[in-house]
Amino acid sequence: MIALTEELLLNAQIFFIPDGTSVDGGTASISSLPDNDPATNWTDFEFGCINRVQWSPEYKEEDRECADTVNGGYRTRKRRWVDRDMFDFTTLEYNENHHRLAFGIDGAITPGTGQTPFATKFREIDGWLRIVAGKEDGTELCTGHLWVRLRLGDVPEWANASGSPVYQIEYLSSGSNDLDDITFAA
Repeated sequence: MIALTEELLLNAQIFFIPDGTSVDGGTASISSLPDNDPATNWTDFEFGCINRVQWSPEYKEEDRECADTVNGGYRTRKRRWVDRDMFDFTTLEYNENHHRLAFGIDGAITPGTGQTPFATKFREIDGWLRIVAGKEDGTELCTGHLWVRLRLGDVPEWANASGSPVYQIEYLSSGSNDLDDITFAA
């Protein structure tokens, strides 16, 4: 059995199709996952390869009182649960999504058209994330499709050297097991 671990995710290829994007005659949305026919439905939206990944869930806690059936009276019971699943990942590539988020551009970047920087204060993009993990010989180990919210994490210093941007995704779920999935190769 293959476990979904950081070792599996390292060097995985990722693709990201923003909400509202036209793909093969349809529109990507929380209820519409683009298929892989033709393959360019996804390859045109390559994001890069995962260089580093860290799961950083956000928790909520609360105290609850309940009857103490052993000693009488009441006792306090603490509950803790995962409120949001967050992943930070690093790529070696910059892409359109990075520039949209960094410069607050509201909507897809259109080459040859002036874009208004800092037009939005909400620096996040919802969309479909596709993760494809494989071996060096090209054998696919697993493919995942998740409806996520993409944000920038740490932005590298601008210098005369390459940087590694950090992105943050929050798993939102489409609410459909038919759409959100992780499939391991047989």
